[in-house]
This record gives sequence, C-alpha cells and structure tokens, in this order.
Amino acid sequence: MLVWALWLPTGKDVLLVYSESPTWHEYMTTQILPLLQGRGVILNWSERKKWSRWSLGVAVFHHFGGAGDFNPLVVFFQPLRLAKIYRFWSPFKDWKRGNKEPVERLTQELLASL
Repeated sequence: MLVWALWLPTGKDVLLVYSESPTWHEYMTTQILPLLQGRGVILNWSERKKWSRWSLGVAVFHHFGGAGDFNPLVVFFQPLRLAKIYRFWSPFKDWKRGNKEPVERLTQELLASL
C-alpha cells in the first residue's frame, strides 16, 4: 500500500534489481534499464552494502524478492492491483547455455505490461 501511496502518484511504478554479473549485466543495462529509467527505483545488488536499511525500495525488494531467484528482478506496480513480478534468474541460466529465448520472452512480457 505504501507503493501505491508514495510511488505511483510520483510516476514510480517499477522496482528493478540487478547486479554486475557478467551473465546479465550488459543485457540488463542496455535492454531493460533504459525502458525503466525514470519510472521507478533501481537497486544494484552488487552495491547492497550501500543500501539504506530504511529505504522503501529496499523493503519492497525484500518483500517481493523472496529468498531465491531474485536477481535480476523487475516488479511492476499498478493502482489497486497485485504487483507483477518478473524474475530473470532462471531465464539467464538458459542464456548462459546459449538459449536466449526465455530471456527474450520474459522481456516481451515485461514490455507488454509497461
């Protein structure tokens, strides 16, 4: 509810969490980040020691990220609807083995929501 009250009225409707992993860093920074820039909160997992423990973005990440498959992650918020969660961890495991289709499909699903 805090996201609806504090983020959505200011145009923030997305939480993106990614890291410096060589597996996905380039894709996330060139394909996903430009789509979401200015639309929400962006957290770099590799810089998590610098995160404020009192940040709403960090609290939202801990709530929606869960204990696994949370990096990279996009959470999309809409008024009075459940958040849509896009977990890129498993698709990028396929990417690492040469199968790009799961990442591209999830990206298309994300684009359709925006």
